[in-house]
Amino acid sequence: DARDLIDGWLTELEQGELTIKQTMGTDVFLDGTANNSKALTGLDIAIATTGTYGGISRTADAEGTAIRGQVDATGGVLTLPAIQSSLGSATFGPARPNLLITTQRLFDQIWMRVQPAQRAPMGPVGELLANIGFTGIMVNNTYVTVDQRCPSGTLLGLNTQFLKLIAHIARANIEIVGPESIPNGDGKVWKGFWAGNLVCSGPRYQFKMTGLTE
Repeated sequence: DARDLIDGWLTELEQGELTIKQTMGTDVFLDGTANNSKALTGLDIAIATTGTYGGISRTADAEGTAIRGQVDATGGVLTLPAIQSSLGSATFGPARPNLLITTQRLFDQIWMRVQPAQRAPMGPVGELLANIGFTGIMVNNTYVTVDQRCPSGTLLGLNTQFLKLIAHIARANIEIVGPESIPNGDGKVWKGFWAGNLVCSGPRYQFKMTGLTE
């Protein structure tokens, strides 16, 4: 009946919105070249020492040097001293990473190393992540959490003060367009649109460790 049709329609819209969010969550960790370069400009290029970011080439001049992230590609077994070294490289005065993101397997290794002295995460970042369902531990007063989309063997150190998800003024929310007729078909489709980008205004306050093992 009509109620079933409406329920089915709403379910499809919800699934479409969820798909957009899932895609954006994946894009956050990539370099922005996916989907014909329409993807979010993610952390892989934001936290780098080469390439172009924000229209600026990371060359040896002052402008290029200023937007280089802190990258440790040494790899190997993940240790607390290595994490501390990367934290230090991205610390400038009072500005330091306040969130570490990694894979489940690397998170487990960190947990085993800090568990004897573990305390409950505190502070605004920990409280915010807890409210949206993330759990974590602390390393040198820095919150560590897991994201399933984080690339294998990677640990990211983020200073969230310099990271923003900015939406286009005309597409601040997911815009639903439709229904539209399917060409040569008996059906209707709705399209969901969102426009914006992930912006890092301070790459040097972020770090990335790659090639890590257990």
